[in-house]
Formats: sequence, C-alpha cells, structure tokens
Amino acid sequence: MRRFDVGGIGRSAIPKPIEKFVLLAAPLTTASNDATDKAEKISRGMSAELVTLRVSGPTTYVRPLSTIDGRPSRRFGPECSLSQVTRGHWLLNRRGDFLSVVAETSLALSPAFVLIPGIHGLNAADVRELAFECRAPVLLVREARTSDAIVATTNLELPTFPVLRAGAVLASSLGGRAVFHHNLTPEVSGQPPTKGPHRSVLRRLEDLAEIAATLGVECENVVTVRRSPSDALLSVVDRERPDVIVVGTRNRKTSHPPRASFAEGVLDAVSTSVLVVPVSANDAETAMPYGIS
Repeated sequence: MRRFDVGGIGRSAIPKPIEKFVLLAAPLTTASNDATDKAEKISRGMSAELVTLRVSGPTTYVRPLSTIDGRPSRRFGPECSLSQVTRGHWLLNRRGDFLSVVAETSLALSPAFVLIPGIHGLNAADVRELAFECRAPVLLVREARTSDAIVATTNLELPTFPVLRAGAVLASSLGGRAVFHHNLTPEVSGQPPTKGPHRSVLRRLEDLAEIAATLGVECENVVTVRRSPSDALLSVVDRERPDVIVVGTRNRKTSHPPRASFAEGVLDAVSTSVLVVPVSANDAETAMPYGIS
C-alpha cells in the first residue's frame, strides 16, 4: 500500500506510466453497480487508469471548496492511502466531506471523467458546481435504462464542440448509440414552410453530420424547433429513453445577467444518468476530457 499527502496527490505518487484517469467516487457506505460498471467500461474504452475513491466522513454534503490558483486545499487530514486492486484499477481511501474530497482529488489527478452515484442529499446545483470544481465532466449515475442511446445536446456555439465530443466518447466506450441534438428557437429558424423542413433545420442537420464525421462516430442527428430548449430536449429524451444525457453548463459567475442553469433543470427533470460538461465562453479554456481534444 502506498501513502501520500492529501494536499499533494501528484502524479509522482502514482506508479508510472499513467496517461489518463477515470475517477469513480462514492461515500464509503454507498455502493452502485451501475456506476462501477460504467466506470470500468469507460476506462477500458479510453485505455485509462480507473481510480475508485471511497470517502468516509460526514453524512451531509456541502458545496465544494473553491480552489486558489488551481491548487487543492489541505483542509482534510495529512494522509490517505492508495492501493492497487487489479492492473489498471486503483483504490483510494480518503476522509472528509464528500463533494470537497472529490473536487480535491480530481484537481490532483486531472481525470477524463468523474463518476458519482445518485446520493441522497445531493441536488442538481451540487452536481453542476462539482463539474467546475473538478474541471472535468461529471457523470451522475442513476438507474440503468433499457435503451443504449447516449443523447448529447448542444447549441453549437463552441468550435471544439465539447458536449458532442464527450457524448461520442461515452457512446464508443459504453457500446451505445450516439444521438446528437440541437434546438433552434423559432426566432432563429424563422417561420416553417408549409411543406418540408425549413432550410435552417437542414443546415443544422448537415452541421451535426459533419461534426460526427470529424469525431469518427456514427450517430442519429436531431434538430428541433421549440421556444424552450428544455422542452425540446425532454421530447427527445421521452422518445429515446437514453442511458445517458450529456449537457454542457457555463459558470454562473461569468453569466451576465445571472440566469438559471439549463443543466440543473435537466438534472431535476429526468431520472436517468446525466453527464455535466463544464464549458467556458473562451473555447480555449473549456474543460476537455482526455482523448477527445
């Protein structure tokens, strides 16, 4: 068993060579077969090391602590332990508040994805903020669905398309069927013609197809025209009954004026698993999972 300082879980503390990580985190008393299964499939699909983080400590969950200059805080204990379970799979035990420990550990490991099971007491705002504190997409794993669809919804604003990239990686790793979704508001699309789809819809379908080809993924492309992006996504969710929904979210601190989070609305409205991808107005600063940049 290897021991190292909590505040300095650097790569030097972990056996070499390691290029990619997937972090699976859960309280010590919580087990989730669905979360474990997804984490193992994603890590294998990405040829990444899987780190299972077990957190013992308080039963209440507070917001993650803000970091300073990208450095994790040293609030919790001087030591933690890392042990090898199998080749490519490590077990990390830590103590402290769950969200804060997960955020700290993620900053140290820089994982491609962070997975957490649905835990009583966590809310949508917690999950969304955790994605920004971890600087990585966070997958809230809920009950498994019979469908293998991975629905990724995007506004197509960022040239690197982080949400669609994350959806492509999940679909490939989980053996699922990718569905790329984009909603056009009526003000953008104009009045629909009497026959056939509007030209703007066709153009967006072509955009989605081109992105999918660039990412090397086969997918179904869906364009909706609704005033409410949430209603548009839920209409696709009702039809597809996806295994995972992939949504992007911006940091509310940089939103002018502040507005309700689309990702939080989705997390509250559905009972399926949701991957929250943190994005930035500056495309170069957008958090990108390993292997899909």
